[in-house]
Amino acid sequence: MVIKIFDFFKIEKGFLIRFLVLMMILGSSIYIFRNFLFGVYTQNAFVRLNIYSIAPKSSGFIDKINIHNGEYVHKGDVLITLNTENLRNELLAVEAKLKYAEWLYQKKIKLFKKHDISQMDMESTKEKYLEINAEKRKLKTKIKFTNITAPENGFINNFFLKKGDYILVGVTYFTLSSNKNIEIQANFDEDSLDRIRYGSRMIITIPILGDKHFEGKVIKIDKAIAQSTKNISGLQQIPLQNNWFPLAKKIPVFIQITNMHQDTKNKLIHGASAYVRYEK
Repeated sequence: MVIKIFDFFKIEKGFLIRFLVLMMILGSSIYIFRNFLFGVYTQNAFVRLNIYSIAPKSSGFIDKINIHNGEYVHKGDVLITLNTENLRNELLAVEAKLKYAEWLYQKKIKLFKKHDISQMDMESTKEKYLEINAEKRKLKTKIKFTNITAPENGFINNFFLKKGDYILVGVTYFTLSSNKNIEIQANFDEDSLDRIRYGSRMIITIPILGDKHFEGKVIKIDKAIAQSTKNISGLQQIPLQNNWFPLAKKIPVFIQITNMHQDTKNKLIHGASAYVRYEK
């Protein structure tokens, strides 16, 4: 019984080894055939749009919303307006204080010229006046920032706020994606870079746009990538697509599309897949 079990595992082990060897040969053959047929080619590529994080520069309750998810907006459009009632009441109080401080400062100047008060007394009044004036400017800036505007032409993403919500200064609540400067990030095997140069011509297919081919040129090649899964360096980390065998590292190559109309650009989605082939 023990011998039969041993023989069974022996057969299974031999089969497994033969299977793995066959897979290695098959994988290598596909890789060689693909490079022979298509040249330098990668499916590890995606669309990169300019993504702007929209974070308010002033805290407050939302008073008005002018946008919705997926809407196209123009640079400078007011997206959200915060309630300014409290800020405007503060501003009125500060303006009243400033008016009195200015009157007092002018009075102290006259008294100083008559030698009725010391220079220190006059300077102290001046400092108080300037302090209140700075407070006024700060409040006016806060009121200005209650109108949250679009930093660029583009589409609104991940927007789930509603009227009455309280938002905090500096916190990102949604994003805007702009197709002003579209790039394709194509992660090529490191052993392909001896043929790719700045300005190299590329043929690009983007599945969400169908099977149409677009032309592009290389504008950047990353000069550093992360070396481990624990990326604390701020460098790009390109995951390997196979955990069975050691593969060539992937190097990010950035491509600018040169023959795409604006209407087509508006259909692009940040992160959408792309296929890229080097064209001599």
